[in-house]
Amino acid sequence: MDKAIVKELIYEVDEKRRMNFICSCNDSETLHLYAYNYNWCDGFNEPIAIIKNPACSMSTALTMFYLADGVEYLSDPEQEVDEYQADWLEFVMTLYHRIIAHDFIDASIKFEPPITNIELYNMKKDLSDEESIFYTPIEGIDCDVYV
Repeated sequence: MDKAIVKELIYEVDEKRRMNFICSCNDSETLHLYAYNYNWCDGFNEPIAIIKNPACSMSTALTMFYLADGVEYLSDPEQEVDEYQADWLEFVMTLYHRIIAHDFIDASIKFEPPITNIELYNMKKDLSDEESIFYTPIEGIDCDVYV
């Protein structure tokens, strides 16, 4: 996990340089660290590139799902959104379907669902068995570090 390069790139103004890093990164831990520290005010181009990267782990995908407020989608998958939320909905739906399909690698990166006991109870009650992945912890290296 390369904290120094992630710290440098998180504050990099040049989006092209950040995108080059994301697309060429082949270390799952470093990619997760970047995703965890990503500034969501910069839009969805970089998160889309992260989930397209072959080194993207299931833990990274789940972390991004929660950071993008995917819980809102889980609570009402049929919701209608306005034009300002269309990019969000497209990203979260794509990520949801890829997570359900187990379309990410296992990389031994820790994932602890950021949910309360009440949210956990409601998810267990309301979600299908295949959706249990959204509330099931994954053991591994803790890469949820702020740089």
